[in-house]
Amino acid sequence: ADPLCAAHLHCPPLAVAVAADLAVSALNPSPDSWDQAPAATPRETLLLAELAELVGYDDRAAGVLTSGGTESNLMGLMLARDRVRGRASGRAGELEGVPRNGPRPRGFASAAAPCAVQRAAARLGLGE
Repeated sequence: ADPLCAAHLHCPPLAVAVAADLAVSALNPSPDSWDQAPAATPRETLLLAELAELVGYDDRAAGVLTSGGTESNLMGLMLARDRVRGRASGRAGELEGVPRNGPRPRGFASAAAPCAVQRAAARLGLGE
């Protein structure tokens, strides 16, 4: 109903997409760790290396595949928080949160940023 919303129609899936979805559903290869998906985890690494090469990054580039933008926003903020915390104490921000002393981390997002950014910051102890 929002005049700024661009609606779209869902087209029928390609046969190869249905076959791939069937395989993924049957195998449930969650590349969270190698023991959960010994085949999918190395493929994720290879795919990320190819993507990094496509955009001109060197072999030090790293990453993970996420299920969508909400998870990507959460993970990006978490990694930034943990890096700030790790520098401050030598430990991960996951264990100790944001430093109480010193400069407080700040995040910047435009007014057009999705609400997932604000929710992720709140969940990670950074405040809204």
